[in-house]
Amino acid sequence: MPPPKTATAAAWVWATTETVLVIALMVAGCWYSGVLTRRRSSSAAAPAVAEAEPVQV
Repeated sequence: MPPPKTATAAAWVWATTETVLVIALMVAGCWYSGVLTRRRSSSAAAPAVAEAEPVQV
C-alpha cells in the first residue's frame, strides 16, 4: 500500500494565492457590475429630466 499523500509548503502557498486571487476577482466583478448598473440607470433617467426642463434662451 502506498504512503498517504501530504501537501507540501509550495502547494499550500499556491492554493492560498489562487484562492485569494479568485476572491479578489469575484469582488472586482461585483463592484464593476454595480458601476455598470449605476451608469445605465443614470443614463436612462437623464433624458426624462432633460425633456421635462426646457432650456430658455
